[in-house]
Amino acid sequence: MGKGIVLLLVIMFGAMWVILRPGILIVEPTSSIPQGTTLIYLNKPANVPVIRSTGSMCIASFGSASASCREQVLQDQAGLFQRSLVELPYLAWLEELFTSKPPTP
Repeated sequence: MGKGIVLLLVIMFGAMWVILRPGILIVEPTSSIPQGTTLIYLNKPANVPVIRSTGSMCIASFGSASASCREQVLQDQAGLFQRSLVELPYLAWLEELFTSKPPTP
């Protein structure tokens, strides 16, 4: 009986995940958001990773993450704040787990 309930809950959460398509955006501390934030939002586009940060987006595009690049990415992603489910404090450990590093020669 207990295993059936756990299986049902797993299936329900899996279905909710597929239907809602949430994403996580980690915003490092910048001049516009001094404490930084971690944003969980709805309707993630299909070609976007589930967890990403403004710094990793800069590194993927330009090879480095300058403050001006992070600010520009934040402005470009401002629509995500309107679709947000939860806004958490900045989680540095989560960013370190998922930040893409440029390959070393």
